[in-house]
Amino acid sequence: MLPTSYGIGAGIIYDSDGTNSPHFECIIYDVPLSNGLYDCSSKRFLIKHVLLVIEIVRKYSLNDFEILMDKVATLKKLNTGRNKRKQELVKKKAVKQKNDHKKQKKWQKIPKREKIPKNRLPYLLILLREPVENPSNVTELILRLHGVMKTRPTNLRPDEIVEIKNQIRYRNSLLYGLDKVDYEIGFSLGLSFAPPKKCYLCSSIYKRRHFEYENLCIRCGDVNYLKVHRHLDLNERVAIVTGGRIKIGYQTALKLLRCNARVIITTRFPRNAAYKYSKEPDFHKWQHNLRIYGVDFRSLKQVLQFIEKIKENYPYVDILINNAAQTVRKPPEYYKNLIPLEKEPVNELPQAMKRILGRITISEIKEELPYISDNIAIKKKEMKGKTSADMSQIPILPTDLGTNPNHFPTDKHDKDGNQIDLRPQNSWIYLLNDVSIPEILEVQYINVIVPTILIKKLRACMKKSPRKFRFIVNVSSMESSYQRRINSHHPHTNMAKAAINILTSTISEDYKTDNILVNCVDPGWVSNQIPSDNDRERKKLSDAIPLSFHIAAARICDPIFEYVEKSKIIYGKFIKNYKILKWQEI
Repeated sequence: MLPTSYGIGAGIIYDSDGTNSPHFECIIYDVPLSNGLYDCSSKRFLIKHVLLVIEIVRKYSLNDFEILMDKVATLKKLNTGRNKRKQELVKKKAVKQKNDHKKQKKWQKIPKREKIPKNRLPYLLILLREPVENPSNVTELILRLHGVMKTRPTNLRPDEIVEIKNQIRYRNSLLYGLDKVDYEIGFSLGLSFAPPKKCYLCSSIYKRRHFEYENLCIRCGDVNYLKVHRHLDLNERVAIVTGGRIKIGYQTALKLLRCNARVIITTRFPRNAAYKYSKEPDFHKWQHNLRIYGVDFRSLKQVLQFIEKIKENYPYVDILINNAAQTVRKPPEYYKNLIPLEKEPVNELPQAMKRILGRITISEIKEELPYISDNIAIKKKEMKGKTSADMSQIPILPTDLGTNPNHFPTDKHDKDGNQIDLRPQNSWIYLLNDVSIPEILEVQYINVIVPTILIKKLRACMKKSPRKFRFIVNVSSMESSYQRRINSHHPHTNMAKAAINILTSTISEDYKTDNILVNCVDPGWVSNQIPSDNDRERKKLSDAIPLSFHIAAARICDPIFEYVEKSKIIYGKFIKNYKILKWQEI
């Protein structure tokens, strides 16, 4: 039942200029404001008297929805007379606030934002019961609806859409007082959260669930969704992605491959990487653009051989992504299940794998590792003929010899298909006194020294690119922050990330002279490093992770894509959540 101050009718809506809207079946108007102008037989309503318009559609096709959006736009174009009055009020309010600024008390409450801004009245609600053809998933339906809506300006879109069958809801961002943006989708899914949640990215409180990302508010979810699914043409660009076998590096390489780039990846386990890539459903589309090299970043000789191989086989390099990093050291037992495939004779490998491994000719190393522990001496003869995969099986620490195989059950994998680590302790929770000297050295080699060498040695190769700008992205993290130190754990990885930051800020101006744009990117929290041998606790920790590897890859590629798509030049910056942070804010 409506209050007596509200009236309901059906008909057309007109404005003071004499412009009419199409016919609407449900129009709710303000009785006192209209001064008894309307009754049950009224068919025309002045827009300034109308509060709410409801359009109900039982069965709808995409074409029906497009016609409906045109109808909405016609209504929203009517002159309500409110915008002019609002501008005058805003101007008066600004003058008053300036005059009263000194008189205001600190405890004075800030007035609440209107739930429905007056300039959006009449509020337009669309109720859709079900689509004529239901797509395979809800996301596809949302994208189809958005595909129609995105061609209309935000102010000419409906205020709210409720799709009943699939529990889809849309609310116009102008209702929240937000600026109009070109990336808005605005759809949510299912019921509201109770209690409300805090967005991982912007920290705002939200109730509506984004159709794809549960831990992000609607606007941040939209940003990430469009960034993740942004594909540009990088044809003929050559990209190097270090650590491209798993997780962030794997998704970054895939994203570049699907943009037609020629991608070179490094990994200690090239055949395992080749197997994973060959299983991608669209492998046949980009396999000719992928090359995989087996390189252990603990070996300077292997790194230099890799660089020489790049110079021999590629006329230039456009993109260098320094992603490879050691966060938590794993013992040889962890990688043991990868070794059989790495030792398979080449002629017995599937043809799909051989195509992307065929040009790997890095010579076997015949040197010591760059360190020797106090307890284990590694002799040259033990290293002779070892590949990058073989090197993973060489014990460096005394604990490498006595590893419990039950901590690495071969039949248990995480959601990404990687070996489970059930150790009750690892270096993520170590204090400095707990971290071994070999591990400290490993982390500095892999995370800092090798990226520095690659940046230095590949500069000349990058200068040869026919494109105007080339890109170096150093993958960093908030562990490098001076502002948010919360404990004393893993200082060796923290210092490595801080070092990559200072490297970036130091060289960026110099490299810009050769049109090489160097930046740091924080990929966000995408994995759990906290040790646990308890399945329930491990699942709880995993479920708390707010972002995915796909999002991390999109963030890493963003400074590159921003230039390719928008000619936006970014260099010498630390980028987090697609936004540039000042170095002192990190």
